Amino acid sequence: MLNAKTRGYLKLNSEAIAIRHFIPSDIEVVMSIETAAAETPWSRAHYEDGFKHHYEMYLMSVEDIPVGFIVMRWTGDQAEILNIAITPEYQGQGLGRRLLCYVIDIVKSKQVLSLFLEVRFSNKKAQKLYNALGFNEIGVRPAYYEMRGTKKREDAIVMGLEFYE
Repeated sequence: MLNAKTRGYLKLNSEAIAIRHFIPSDIEVVMSIETAAAETPWSRAHYEDGFKHHYEMYLMSVEDIPVGFIVMRWTGDQAEILNIAITPEYQGQGLGRRLLCYVIDIVKSKQVLSLFLEVRFSNKKAQKLYNALGFNEIGVRPAYYEMRGTKKREDAIVMGLEFYE
């Protein structure tokens, strides 16, 4: 099967994309996606805790190839996206937007009032996507993220999306 690198830009259709809850046996593939895409990936324990605490965790595949995931939790009438990643070979093709829209639809269906997330200050592409989907900057968490290979830390921008009845 051809992958994104051998095919170049993929012309994706809805039938080629699947999103499902991920299960404990998916942790390894999710960790490999995040290791490729993230500055400081989560440990196995983070994902195992997600199952213990009943987080909503989804795996996205394109033509049966796992390419992305999202992890979120509920807190009363609010939801929070804790982690999201698309493997680098598949970035820039609208998959992150599709995964976020999938979760936003779930959040709306549960009559949640607000959806929050944190994003690295340096991640301008993600911020642009979140803004396009209606998220607004609501604060900053100083020195929130570790920076790989250094003792420095990076600020997180806290963003929120409000839903009204």
